[in-house]
Formats: sequence, C-alpha cells, structure tokens
Amino acid sequence: MPGKSCLSVGGCMVKYFCSFLIGCCLIASSEVSAQIKDGSYTGTLRCGPLTSDAKRGPWTQPVQLHVSGTSISWLRTDGKYTESGSGVFQLGQVNLALKGSWNSSNPINKSWRTAVKLNLEEGKLIGSATISTEDGMQRLRDCNVEIAISLIPGTSIANTVPRENTVQTVTQRKNSVATTATGPLFSTKAEMIEKTRAGQFLDQNKIYVSERTAFVQSVMATLYNDFGVTELPRDVGCVGEFEHNVKTLFGETVRAYVEGSIGGPPDFTFNQQAVKMKLSNVEQTAARLLPENGSGWCSGKSGAHPYLIALPKLRKEFDLAILSAISERRSQLLAQYKQQQAEKLAAKQKQEQEKRVEDQRKAEAERERVARENVAANEKAKYEKGAASRNAKKISELRLPSKFVASNLYVNYLGQWVILMPCSQWLGLLFENNAIESLKTISASGNPGVSIKLNGQPPIGLLFRMESNEAYIYAIVTNNIVEPIHTQGEHSQMALMLQQLTERK
Repeated sequence: MPGKSCLSVGGCMVKYFCSFLIGCCLIASSEVSAQIKDGSYTGTLRCGPLTSDAKRGPWTQPVQLHVSGTSISWLRTDGKYTESGSGVFQLGQVNLALKGSWNSSNPINKSWRTAVKLNLEEGKLIGSATISTEDGMQRLRDCNVEIAISLIPGTSIANTVPRENTVQTVTQRKNSVATTATGPLFSTKAEMIEKTRAGQFLDQNKIYVSERTAFVQSVMATLYNDFGVTELPRDVGCVGEFEHNVKTLFGETVRAYVEGSIGGPPDFTFNQQAVKMKLSNVEQTAARLLPENGSGWCSGKSGAHPYLIALPKLRKEFDLAILSAISERRSQLLAQYKQQQAEKLAAKQKQEQEKRVEDQRKAEAERERVARENVAANEKAKYEKGAASRNAKKISELRLPSKFVASNLYVNYLGQWVILMPCSQWLGLLFENNAIESLKTISASGNPGVSIKLNGQPPIGLLFRMESNEAYIYAIVTNNIVEPIHTQGEHSQMALMLQQLTERK
C-alpha cells in the first residue's frame, strides 16, 4: 500500500510529504476507460487516535461501497450511527463527501463529516479519509481506506511498469508531468518556489496519488531545466538512492517545520530556533551527498552524478520558501485573530450600546408611568375633595350633628391612628357610591353614626366616638346590636372597609 514505508509524523505538512514522496520514480499509467463492475464491495477504514485526545486510540471498521455505473455510494453503520455519501468515479479516482450522525436514540446525538479520496490501484480502491467536526473547523481523525473491487474485463488500469523499464530521460519525465490527472505541480525552480511560498505543500486537502508521482517528476524536471541534470543513470540502485534522498531531504525539511509549529493566540509564536536545530540534521545529510563527502551508489559507479550536487541546492531554496510560507501563514493567523478580536470588541460595544438604549427606554417608560399615576392620583384627590360640596344638600338632609360633619375621620390601621379624610368628604363619597342603596342617620348612647344599605346585603351601622373635632369609629351595629371594636385586627378591617365604601362602583 503506497505510503506505508514513510516515517509517521504528526501534522498536515509531514503527512502530505510522507505520502507524497513514496514510490518516487514508479510511473503508473491509467486507462480512462477503466470501469468497476456494478455491485457491493466491503472494505476497511483504519483511523488513528483522536487528534485532541491520544488516549482515545485508533480503531478499524468495515465500510460498504455500492457501485452503479460511475456512481459510487459509501455506507458505514453499526445501528448506533450512520455515515453515508456518494461520488463519481472518473480518471481512476473518486472523491466522497460524507455526512455522519448518531441515531436520535443515542445520548451523544452529534454529527460529523468525512472527506474520502480513493484511487484505483491494482484491483483496489485505496486512499485517505479525514474525519472532521460538522462545521469542518476541527480535524478529528486521520484514516486510510482499502477496498478490493472487480473491474469489467477489457477495461483494466495498467499495472505498474517494472522498475528496470521505467528509467526515462528527464525530458520524458518532464513531459509526463503535464498528463497527470491534476496537472503538474512545477517544472522549474521558480514555479516550485512560487507554489511553496503560496502554501501549496501546507494544504492537507491536496493529497492525490497522481500528485505523489508528479512531485518527484517535477523535482527531476527542475533539475533538468535549472541545474543541467539531463538524465538519471539506468542503474536500479541509483534510482532507489535518488528516491531515498528526495524523501529524506524534502520530507525531513517539512518535518522540522511541523515540530516547530505555530503556537496559538495571541502571539502565534514560531519556534524558529527549534526548527534550526532539527534542520541541522538535514543539512548534514545534504552535505554527505556531495561527491567529496559521500560514496552513494550514483557517486561510486561512474563518477559523481550531477544530481548529488543539484538536489541539496534545490532543497536549500525549498527550505527558505517553506519558511517564507510559514511566516506568511503566521501573518495571516495574526491578521485573522486581530480581525476576530476587533469584531468581538465591536459586537460587545454594540451589545452594550443596545443595552444602554434599552435601559434608557425602560427608564423613560417608567418615568412616564409614574407621571401618569401621579396625575391620576392628583385628579382623583381633587375630585374626592369636591364630594362634600357636590353633595352638601344630601348631607344636610341626614341631619347628623354639625360637629360630626365638620370633624376629621380617624381610623386605626395596623396599630396606628391615621386621618382617613374629613367626615363631610367621606359622607359625600358615600352618596356617590352606586353600590349603596340608602344612607341613614343613627345614634347610640349619644354617639353619632350612619346605617349603610348595600345592594343585596342587610344594612350595617357604624358608630363614631367624638373628641373635639375628631371622629373615631368604635362600634358596628347589626340587627340593632352594638358591637364595640376592640382588637387591632378588627380596627384594621374597619379602616379598609371605610376606605372601600368611598370607592365609586
């Protein structure tokens, strides 16, 4: 399986190059007419540990593919969850965008998405898969996929050509780059540096089998175009040495930068010193390639091969371009972080401003309410004070003692004697209470009072005790029986009743 012999290193750049630089000079040719037999196929999904928690280790699960013409659908389920999606098989590969979710009965009730890239290789669909959060913002697991399939007879993809027949001139290899399914990565040093600085090799989403081959072909084309390395020796050992050196120099360069990766906000610090220490090993390897220091297969057969001098030089410029891309990435992260902080601050300020406006609106509404209540209370008090004059004739017809009518009425509420209102005002308001059928004068033991008949109720008499110009209620009369008021609770109840009798019904 391609990529299996590569050093396993964390981080998207290393994963990219580790898979990118294996099988360097083996060129697989694809027949566009290749077709997979319709039917269902079972394969394996192998996933590494959770990226955010290594204790949640790797796992392996079966997957099912259903093929109908060029349409390929994916299903992974065990009853507790379901992951599915489909894609179109063309040019020997298929990309699948999958959606996964736990069943509603599962308490986790979460969803995720998976991106799968499969390539047809020797009777199998082989590739990578990345499981991410539903919004795609966090990578959860990195996986490999392998599914054995059956091709329609007569439409097979050609097997890999034996190594001894794959050694071509650099010109032939350069021309073959243009025919890859995804196009060439680069063919000159300038193009390589441009793509590197643009972050071409920092993007984990660009991992295709055709690009793995295209990278090595592009390196060879660059050596030809810019360094005069016209042809690799046809010796199998030399070809293997070239593959190994490309993987070591370029792969280990990326690995060094990954292990000195950018930190988090707010500074996004980059440990460049740590990177330099790790790159020193790569520099030593590059120095050993030089003819005066090394004795590799290519340098021991027919003199020093030009690529042994050119490849370290190209690697050095690649190193500087990767550093430039990292610096640019850090600048982008800093800019994004500052923009996010500015947006958060603006949102907070907007929220605070909206709260201030809302608080001011509520305060103004409260002031208006209190003002309305004060106006209503003043109007009510003014109206109630006029009750005596409006009903002077009716009050006179009661023939109550003038001293009582001219006095102030006191009640005891919660143990405190307080003035309720003038007796004349109280009597006038009683006449304006539509719930009162009749109002008569009564007295007992020289104490004046009134008998009040409410609609649907028997009359009740109220007697008052006079002290100077003050009238105090002291008894009630029911069925001609005088019942003095003694307790604080009785006094409080009478105070409320005298007040309620003045409320117009």
